[in-house]
Amino acid sequence: MRPEPGVRVTLINPHPEAQYSGMLPGLIAGHYSEEDTILDLFKLSQACGARFIKDKVIGLDPDKKTVLCARRGEISFDVLSINIGSQSPTPKNLEIKHGLGVKPIQTFQNKFQDALNKMRIEGRPKRIAVVGAGAAGVEVILATKHRLEDCSNETRPLSHRYFLVSSGKSILSEQSGKTRQIFEKELKKNQITLIQDFLVSSFERNTASTKDGRSIAADIFLWATGAVGPAWLKSSDLGITEEGFIRVKANLESENFRNIFAAGDIAHVRNHIRPKSGVFAVRQGPALTANLRRALQNKPLKDFRPQKRALAMISLGEKSAIATTQFFALRGSLVWRYKNFIDKRFIKKYSDLKPMPMEKSSGAKAPQSPEMRCGGCGSKIGPNLLRQVLAGLPMMSSSEIVIGLKKADDAAIVKAEPGKLGVHTIDHFKQFIDDPWTLGKIAVNHALNDVFAMGASPKSALAIVGLPLSAPKLMKNDMSLLMRGASEGLAENKTVLVGGHTNEADEINIGFSAYGEVEERAIIRKTGAVDGDLIIVTRPLGSGVLFAGAMKGLTKGRWISSTLQEMTQSNAYASNIFAECGATSLTDITGFGLVGHLSEMIQGSEEGATIFLEEVPFYDGAIPLAELGIESTLKPENIKIDHLATNKVKTSTKYQVCFDPQTAGGLLATVSAQAAAACLNNLIESGYLKAAIIGRISNVSGELRIC
Repeated sequence: MRPEPGVRVTLINPHPEAQYSGMLPGLIAGHYSEEDTILDLFKLSQACGARFIKDKVIGLDPDKKTVLCARRGEISFDVLSINIGSQSPTPKNLEIKHGLGVKPIQTFQNKFQDALNKMRIEGRPKRIAVVGAGAAGVEVILATKHRLEDCSNETRPLSHRYFLVSSGKSILSEQSGKTRQIFEKELKKNQITLIQDFLVSSFERNTASTKDGRSIAADIFLWATGAVGPAWLKSSDLGITEEGFIRVKANLESENFRNIFAAGDIAHVRNHIRPKSGVFAVRQGPALTANLRRALQNKPLKDFRPQKRALAMISLGEKSAIATTQFFALRGSLVWRYKNFIDKRFIKKYSDLKPMPMEKSSGAKAPQSPEMRCGGCGSKIGPNLLRQVLAGLPMMSSSEIVIGLKKADDAAIVKAEPGKLGVHTIDHFKQFIDDPWTLGKIAVNHALNDVFAMGASPKSALAIVGLPLSAPKLMKNDMSLLMRGASEGLAENKTVLVGGHTNEADEINIGFSAYGEVEERAIIRKTGAVDGDLIIVTRPLGSGVLFAGAMKGLTKGRWISSTLQEMTQSNAYASNIFAECGATSLTDITGFGLVGHLSEMIQGSEEGATIFLEEVPFYDGAIPLAELGIESTLKPENIKIDHLATNKVKTSTKYQVCFDPQTAGGLLATVSAQAAAACLNNLIESGYLKAAIIGRISNVSGELRIC
């Protein structure tokens, strides 16, 4: 990997993984597991020193040089590369229960698997139709038939009916006559009905119709009808084709905007029109990379001349395929084995990569200066940058805020509600993931957890932000993303940002000083549990292990994605539920881990506690990583906390993860045995899906036992 000096590379994608299209027919047929066919974008970004952002792009402003994301808002760029593939042009009223498009592949696979599971449960013959008779349609119908027959009950096989719907007079219009003949025979052999000259013009429930009144009904439709671009490109001012593809020159740069590039299915290359095929898309990669570097260096771009023809290998459902060009067609299991070898080699090339250290991953170093940087107030972030960032944030208002950001002064003034007590807390940490927006939102939840753990409601917060010195544009981008994420977290918790402080730092760090209020009678202390209470946790354990594993390139993107989803969920509702259920004690799990914080709950009391190890929830991936010996740097200190466990229990990986430090962890509460079941049910119904009863309070003073 060769990061470009002074350049931050950011990859934006709605999923942490990309499905390799070349292996989709084999995946549908059941020859591959999903794991065999995916590229982990999170790990790939780490290895390249790039920043990965899980979000969906919904807009582009080429003049402002910003992309608009569904969650994060605008992200600025100097050079942009659009490689978003394409999607199947399905009817607008296509119902998910009756059909789905083959593209985008990332969403197709899960929906397709759900459809198969439903068919197995219902256990009756179905009518399955694939609309589109190009290579994709032919492969999908043959693979689907192979999968369903292979998985059917041998004692009671189901006689599904299969249809391939073509808008023309033949199939595989871009292939040779010999190839078409082979596949037509294959369709007949598999008893797949070919419906020709059937251009779908409307779709109602489970029936597709043509303009001349012909129709076909099916229980499920799979749409493989060519490709189109996403709707948001139409309003971007980029030159696009009627189908929604970006018009680019031979150097892969947009025809009407400099420094915006496109490649793969989404690109329409002037003078070099080629089929929408991965074979041609992959060949554009080196040329695209070279021209992106040239654009960043203000060097002249070079044209790319693609090959005119490519060898196509089309699967036959079973472990057999056809290799075909304009001049020949070769069929057999050897072709499939060769294709399998090529596909697996491609996946392997982008797997098992070592991550680049996070401090180097931004690629954007501070501008060189012969002068030392000042400390004290001389290390603050400049006022203009700060004003620009704050101007772009949504400003919450509250009658309780007398002086805040709207009319800033030397300090904020908050009006206390009569009869309530003030709750003050502060939390702060350095970055552990290279996504400022998510980091900002997690920092809010992490700080407010202490307020919720007291049974209080947060009212206001002060931000503490440290940013590494870099180009002003990059610092503004980082600060904007960081504070937008924080603003969303604060808004969700009805908490007003009233001020803060900034300074230059070696790496991004963020924290909040939070203020909340609570009636004296409603305070829930961390001590107060009584014998017989049950112990409830609202969130899984293992975030420390996962992020330690990520630093070594071992943590899968899907594990990180699901963990971050939990960490960005507020514990506000959980706090209210515990209050309603009469919780006898309450705290949050952070740096000292489950055992450390539970130990604090019984410290100095007449009660003890027992953790039921098999009931403790863990994040996906935490146990496999811990089994590899991955642990957070604080865990060895945490495990020294006084507790009792048998030697057998101590050999358990789950036992080890009970000492794992948590960031934005769950709430830990004790509730009477009579109220615990209803309390847990309320938590799950409110979205805390992994909440669990994990132990019991005993009458053995100060004893913490894990069993």
